[in-house]
Amino acid sequence: RLLVQNAGNQVLTDVQVLDNLIETFQIAAGADYIAASDPVISSRIEGAIPAVNGNLNFGANGDWRLLDPSADANTARILPVGGEFIITFEARFDPNGLSEQIFYNQALAQGRGDDDVLVQDLSDDRDHVCTKDTDAGTLTITYNEQLDPDPDTQGTSAAQNPQPNDDNVPTPHCLPERPVIGIAKDLNDVRISPTEDGMYEVAFDLLVENMGNVDLVNVQVTDDLTATFPGGVFQRLLEAPVVEGPLVGNGTAFDGSTNTEILNASQSTLAVGEKARIFFRVLIDPRVSGDYEEIYYNQARATGESPEGTPTEDLSDDSDELEPDPNGNDDPT
Repeated sequence: RLLVQNAGNQVLTDVQVLDNLIETFQIAAGADYIAASDPVISSRIEGAIPAVNGNLNFGANGDWRLLDPSADANTARILPVGGEFIITFEARFDPNGLSEQIFYNQALAQGRGDDDVLVQDLSDDRDHVCTKDTDAGTLTITYNEQLDPDPDTQGTSAAQNPQPNDDNVPTPHCLPERPVIGIAKDLNDVRISPTEDGMYEVAFDLLVENMGNVDLVNVQVTDDLTATFPGGVFQRLLEAPVVEGPLVGNGTAFDGSTNTEILNASQSTLAVGEKARIFFRVLIDPRVSGDYEEIYYNQARATGESPEGTPTEDLSDDSDELEPDPNGNDDPT
């Protein structure tokens, strides 16, 4: 939301406002600008920009003009002395895995006074506070709905506005933390046990991924195998799970029954976009249930939290390609 004001003593013509979002998100910070909504123009003072629409091509093909450039510069895109108007629009962008990023944006307002003299001003932020504490891993954001191009302006004279050029502070845009963990699980193999008569060995393959925009700590994966294979069908874990990647296994402590925690959570972290694999095999005895055609459904649960303590969790999704789906579908394996 931008407010443009004629703080001088001459009527301004050929008024235009430019806001390069590619420069804000992509060039300066490495994110990808996607699209922006059509700018909406509204007047706060009667007579200011009375008949100008937003530029419907804003953001397309490098056109960053917010006001309709086809509107007549001398009859439509004019701003009387003391006149002001508001521009509102929304922008969408892909952070590309950036974690707790702060983006800085400035618009440029310009117009022409007497004798066709060009006047222009870079936008000034209005108490939109966005701070990042790297040591504490925190990001805070506060807004002030009051828009004023220059808070110390009481008028147009030098005495009333002693610092007319002190208002070129870019507006920070915070990317708040969004912790998201995802887990997928595949039935890797089922075979007759070569050592235990009438029993079967079942192999599971899991993939855990940090799908959010902030590192995850205290990552844990739990799997209750007695719930999957009830009534004594589950016999035992054949060996300790194999953990590949940045996660740390719980060793032989995990047994799928009395201890369902596969990882040592205090030592398990996932950076943004990072993945880890977990493999383990179990021994089951379908003779206990008396039904060799019974279908058993299994799900593991992945949990973690952001450095600020915001929790995230996901139930494993059945996937031959091991692609986590953290949107709540949660199809068991």
